[in-house]
Amino acid sequence: MSAGDQVLHDLVDVVLAEDLAGVLGRSRVEVGGPDLDVERDERRLVIPLGGGDELALRVVPRRFPCSWALSRPPVLLTSPGGARRHLSAGEVLAALARLVPGGWPGLPAVLEDLRAAPERARVAATTTAAAMATVGSNGSLLDWERLASLRDRPFHPTARVRHGWGPADHDRYGPELARSFGLDWVAVSRDCLERGGRGPEPADPAAGLLSMDEAAALALAWEAAGLDPAEHVAVPVHPWSGAHRLATALEAAAGTGACRPLALGLGSFVATSSVRTLAPRHGGNGHVKVALPVDCLGASRLLPARHLRNGVTGERLLRAVVAGNARLGHRLALCDETSWWAFSAPGVDEHTAGQLGCLLRRYPAEWAGGPGTTLVPLSALGVVAPDGSAPALSHLLAARGSAASAADALELVSDVALLLADVALHCFAAGVMPELHGQNVVLVARAGRLERVVLRDHDAVRVHLPWLRRSGLDEPGYLVDPRTPNTLLNETPEDLLAWFQTLAVEVAVRAVVEAAATGFGVRETDAWSAVAGALATCVGDPALPEPAREVSARQLLEAPAWPTKLVLGPLLERSGPGSASMPSGRGWGPSPLGGLDRMPGARCRPAPAPAAAGTAVG
Repeated sequence: MSAGDQVLHDLVDVVLAEDLAGVLGRSRVEVGGPDLDVERDERRLVIPLGGGDELALRVVPRRFPCSWALSRPPVLLTSPGGARRHLSAGEVLAALARLVPGGWPGLPAVLEDLRAAPERARVAATTTAAAMATVGSNGSLLDWERLASLRDRPFHPTARVRHGWGPADHDRYGPELARSFGLDWVAVSRDCLERGGRGPEPADPAAGLLSMDEAAALALAWEAAGLDPAEHVAVPVHPWSGAHRLATALEAAAGTGACRPLALGLGSFVATSSVRTLAPRHGGNGHVKVALPVDCLGASRLLPARHLRNGVTGERLLRAVVAGNARLGHRLALCDETSWWAFSAPGVDEHTAGQLGCLLRRYPAEWAGGPGTTLVPLSALGVVAPDGSAPALSHLLAARGSAASAADALELVSDVALLLADVALHCFAAGVMPELHGQNVVLVARAGRLERVVLRDHDAVRVHLPWLRRSGLDEPGYLVDPRTPNTLLNETPEDLLAWFQTLAVEVAVRAVVEAAATGFGVRETDAWSAVAGALATCVGDPALPEPAREVSARQLLEAPAWPTKLVLGPLLERSGPGSASMPSGRGWGPSPLGGLDRMPGARCRPAPAPAAAGTAVG
């Protein structure tokens, strides 16, 4: 499949799943037609556009996330008189906009990203072999991050595009090519910084990020600038932001002495799959997240202090949940993200201030390595290579010493669902739900067997206050912007559980299901049956309180419809500049588990003893 065809597939599938412009109600399904030959179970889907124009495409029936999926290109625009034209993904979306009175306000930005998306898909395809080879020889977390970036947020046609970057910027600063670069550093007055952290350490962001030689170069920069580190802090800036330009803008906004450029291109860092989170090339068990004023999926990658404070609050809440639950103590570990610095000054708005800040992410060293242990981002498991193989699944099965058959892949799908559901439902019982999407979850595998989850990015830990109080936990006291939708506080337990259904099952697990189907010939119905069996086992865990079991059984196993996360529609409906949160909404669709037999023999395996301390994350 070409890069353009891949983007077209993703675009059409999300259009049908979200029923954009009401296409499902407008369309008709035909057995075939002279312009599109159909095979086996294919059908011709026709969407009238008005004026005699129609879109025609081949579709096949499916169970989830909606009734039809694009089977193969092209998508045709047919006009009166018999004229026909093959459309790109962007042209399809532009044609559908004719069905929306007044059009979509966000359409121009989405079309710009759709034009860039095929090139990003091409780069991902051409670098897959190199990423697979690196994983096979070293297997460090950074190597796995590169592989994970090749799929990124699955099922979204523009997920690989960072709005505001050109091809050279993507290649230079993105994770796909694993190129290293230095950071710029700005000296910021301590009076213009908010800081998180416990105790005096680390004293500044450079601690643990720079090698000894790099730290010495920073010390010389302080001396050359004539600035006192006791009065200022050296804050890293992504080189694309431009330290001089950023410092000048903030200096003008906050007043004399707020910040001054200190050093350019210092250190050696590589982007992880999140792009704005960087790993030092020299290793260590810490990453740094920096503000990056580009948009991805409509979210500006900035670091406003409010989000960072909410992250500390969310982490504190998760640690309290883990401390009170012996099973989670064996199954869930948290990255320490309490050390951060954010620009803040009177009269400077949150968007402007959010362009300068950083967070130090430290992985739990005792879980970060050791003989036979691998840290794998959950999103890596959904990567499918151009040859149809599923490299991450193959790697884990090889580490198990299995024959890598369809049955082995099916067992691995079940294991993924078991681990995620085990963690999610024990958190849910306490009135808490971490954001378990593929980029936030790192799986700890020993000899290919999944043992635990390491969770990162804690600024969207959602709660249901009545259950939280019942568990004896303090209310988090989140800081929310009344001008934006608040998803942190959920009115009902069903709303809270929906975040597991949408982010974890419908996106992250679905990507694993489809990778197993493509790479190992697993029937998707069998894979979803395995997922259903895993969820049923975890729902039936007698250690869960009865209310949590009742809601989970009803919503996960019995409900014919599930909540779905809408992403493209809200992005198209948005007008004005983006914020630090991705625009999204919630709809309803068929349950991915509906009408399936539960996989026989699925069971929650006893949690292994914690891993022994090993080598740090590289």
